[in-house]
Parts: sequence; structure tokens; C-alpha cells
Amino acid sequence: MLKLIGIYSKFEGELVVDPYVPIKFKAYTGVLIEPYRWRVGDFSKSLFEITIERSTGIVRGATLTLPGSAIGRTVPAEYRQARHEEGLPIVDTAELNASVTDETGEFSVSMNGDQLVIVFDRSIDPETVVGDSRVGFFVGHNLICGAGFFELSREEKELLKGQLIPPLSR
Repeated sequence: MLKLIGIYSKFEGELVVDPYVPIKFKAYTGVLIEPYRWRVGDFSKSLFEITIERSTGIVRGATLTLPGSAIGRTVPAEYRQARHEEGLPIVDTAELNASVTDETGEFSVSMNGDQLVIVFDRSIDPETVVGDSRVGFFVGHNLICGAGFFELSREEKELLKGQLIPPLSR
């Protein structure tokens, strides 16, 4: 998991929900030069990626590419109660020795109301969520343990439901 070492106070980013990639957040313009990419999932049915600026350690993006098979309808209580801090996470890049760091393991995805929450490790309860009103990264014990996408519009929710929830369980 990624270790939080600070918070970058400026937050400008774009959240995109489209028919091809379920949800993507980008906090940079142009092209990031050789960013680090931290990925979690089983890489066949589930994949979530965090993009990190190499020179600063600032989290500059997050993408849910493959949600896995089980989509929950209830966001865990600990994630609803996390204290909010404005900004972008700064992570320790010393442990990212390659351009892409893969952690094989399952994560959970929950969609409830106007939010989508991804939990990387249920054994860690988040104390804070670092982000803005639309995107946040959950932090517990100085580790990024999840990500959240909030204030989703009706159109965004409908697009996500079409991609995330199997037709028989709707």
C-alpha cells in the first residue's frame, strides 16, 4: 500500500465517468513524464490504478478499470465517518522502485446514493479522506486504504450502474 507523507494543499482535477472506463480522476494537464503507477487487483476481473507524479510524490490520478465481480450497495460505516482534509495526497515514492508497482489482491467496490467507494484493505479503518468534494483518498495508519468518488450526478450514476452492476442483480 502507499504510505502518506504529506498533503499538497492545491486541488484541481477532473472526474470522468464514461461508457468505456467506469471512473477516472485526473489532476494534471498535458502529460505526466514517467509517472509511477500503483495498481491493485487480480488483473483479470479487477484493476484499480493510482498515478503518482515522479518528482513530487503527489497523487495525480486514479482509475477504476475493472471493478471485480461483487459490487456492494452499502459504503462501510468507517468510510462514511472519515474526517475530510482538503488537498491531494503526497506518498512515499522510495518504495516504488519500478514505474509500475502491482499488488495482487482483491478490493471491494460499493455504490450507495451519490458515492462510489473502493476499499483496498478492510483491516484498516480510515481516519481521514484527503481530497475535495468529488474525489478522495482514504487514509488509515498513514496508508492509503481506499478511494472515493462523491457527489455523482444522476447521469454519472446511471453510467456506472450499467458498467458495475450485473443485469440480473439490478
